[in-house]
Formats: sequence, structure tokens, C-alpha cells
Amino acid sequence: MSVLGPLLDLFEQGAANGTTVREIVAKGPVELAELFVRNYSESQ
Repeated sequence: MSVLGPLLDLFEQGAANGTTVREIVAKGPVELAELFVRNYSESQ
């Protein structure tokens, strides 16, 4: 569950900067999810 904090931060920061969701998930939602799982599963 600790992956949700950084993921929410990413979207909040994007919103504050005027970045669209489409720009944030440019490679696609699956790739973004896999990246977060890969980065945070090692520390959990």
C-alpha cells in the first residue's frame, strides 16, 4: 500500500504543473503500474 502515496504525489504534482494525465501515463497505464510495482516491491 505504500506505493499509493508516491503515485498520488505524481498525479498531484502533475496537476499543479498543468501536466495532463495522458502526459503522465505516456507509455500507458500498464507500464506505469508495472514501473511502480517494480520500484516499490523491492523495498517492501
